[in-house]
Amino acid sequence: MAKSEEAVLRGKILKQLREDTGLTQKELGKRCGINYRLIQSYEQGGKDPKNMTIGTLFLLARGLNIPINTLVEKLFDYQEP
Repeated sequence: MAKSEEAVLRGKILKQLREDTGLTQKELGKRCGINYRLIQSYEQGGKDPKNMTIGTLFLLARGLNIPINTLVEKLFDYQEP
């Protein structure tokens, strides 16, 4: 399955949010109870974050220590360069 440009862009945003907290994929996964390989897949654009469940979004927001609305805004309300 080909990666969509939007999935790759959302993945880069998620990666930047994670790196801003100083966490590795494994650390974030452990912190929020999500397998790090799923986080890796989102970050690389293999899975599109737009298909995340609300539960996954909630867990990631909690793991990143940001409000869920901030995570949603950053992932879905971005401006193309």
